[in-house]
Amino acid sequence: MSVGPLQAFSLPIKIFGLKWHFGQEPKLCRDFAEASAISKPVVPFESLPTLVTFADLKDATSVKVVQPDQFETDFGPGYKFLAAKIAATTDAPITGLSRVLPWLWDTAPKDGRITVNSYRWLFGRLAYNAFESRK
Repeated sequence: MSVGPLQAFSLPIKIFGLKWHFGQEPKLCRDFAEASAISKPVVPFESLPTLVTFADLKDATSVKVVQPDQFETDFGPGYKFLAAKIAATTDAPITGLSRVLPWLWDTAPKDGRITVNSYRWLFGRLAYNAFESRK
């Protein structure tokens, strides 16, 4: 699976109406940061990434797709998905993720460096069709 700037930035491009041309990734990053400093728009339900939950965080096959309008059904009375907002951040994108989802890095490149290829691998592991659930 190839993950390029257009795929990684498809939501910010759509929500903020950003323009992108091949080879202008640094400009896209700056434009996104500037736009999200001005506003943090709510992401429409139909533009949300796939939301999932796990019956067992240690087991990738215990995944279940969750619809934003079905939180009370999936999580119990009183749970409701209110909104998702999008903003640029300088926070590390994967800090602590391996502690929460220990199986995620089982087949990761073992050189210890986080590179563009690491993110391609991670996006591939987290893609909508990357999970199988137990019936």
